[in-house]
Amino acid sequence: MRAPNFFYAPCGIVIYFCNGAHVIFPAGNNVFHLTVSSATTGDTVFDGNVQCQPSRPVEFKTRQTYFVPWKIRITRDGKTICLYEYNPSGRKICINMLLGALGDMVAWMPAVTAFKYFRNAKLTVLMKKEYIPLFDRAYPDIVFTDNADLPLSDFYAIYPVGVWGYGNLDNNPVDFQKTNLVRHAASILGVEVDPALPPELSPVPATTETKNGRYVCIATRASRKMKEWNCPDGWKKVVSFLKKNGYRVLCIDGDDKNLPAGAEKCMGMRPLTERVQLLRGCDFFIGLASGLSWIAWAAKKPVVLISGCTEKFVEFPTPYRIIDEKVCHGCYNAEDMRFEEFDRCPRNRNYECTRAISGKQVISVIETIPEFREAVAAAEK
Repeated sequence: MRAPNFFYAPCGIVIYFCNGAHVIFPAGNNVFHLTVSSATTGDTVFDGNVQCQPSRPVEFKTRQTYFVPWKIRITRDGKTICLYEYNPSGRKICINMLLGALGDMVAWMPAVTAFKYFRNAKLTVLMKKEYIPLFDRAYPDIVFTDNADLPLSDFYAIYPVGVWGYGNLDNNPVDFQKTNLVRHAASILGVEVDPALPPELSPVPATTETKNGRYVCIATRASRKMKEWNCPDGWKKVVSFLKKNGYRVLCIDGDDKNLPAGAEKCMGMRPLTERVQLLRGCDFFIGLASGLSWIAWAAKKPVVLISGCTEKFVEFPTPYRIIDEKVCHGCYNAEDMRFEEFDRCPRNRNYECTRAISGKQVISVIETIPEFREAVAAAEK
């Protein structure tokens, strides 16, 4: 039975584009000449003979799994029997983001939607179940699923999007350590995006929290200690400052550890849409290089982002980014950095990148936020 989304060339040859370009030659004794190149740049990744085998099919696969507008030419005895160019328009395409974390989902969605728009594709997006409600109602023309067992034959092409190993230029054409997370996905999917424009989030009912006064959301935890704010009394001072200025402070971390004194506990593994509710009602958000900061950005809230392990270009642009470049910083983007080092300070400097950021520094940034100034001015009337 033929797969409806594959291309069937003469002589029993099959072409498809799931996790790379594939050309399958049937069993037999034929010798074909195969040329696989980019239709736009002309760069050739293979140009040579393929000797069929009498007892089994022979398959060619590109090493590159990222988007390339492939052009495939097959000849036999000097005559062209197939010239095929990739064309996703109107086709079912799958973008696999199952390996991504929460912040990655927000960072990569602009590239996903750009791909759908510019390629006119019928899009299915694979992501973890708990992330789907963040986007499914914002993009009703995209199918969201967590089913990792979808048959390849359901799709004309599949593109895996992830942060791949160091020096790996087969799954992404640009080193992930040298680019912004939004542009990282765009390079994999072959589209242009503006890293300053967040994706849309699914609509959620208005929170009732605003009935009980103005508030700020904070998140003090991250997936690794190197991403956290390691100043011993930093959060305590910031929470105290906010409360003195009439704010409630809601901590919306995913676990219930490290609740700063004076903050209200809105923590735990509750649905992410509940956090979106809280974020949409707050005046601004204070967080780290972690997923909740990306959610706050997508909720179009001012984000005070405290980070030392990443360079400023990695996350979304915010005028309230806090980094101390006078001390050791940016190890995430260093060429000798490796993921297995994330659970410790890789430079053995006791996380000085964020220890050096004082509560006073963060407070001075908060004082520049228009929403904060408005709240203070209103309280003084």
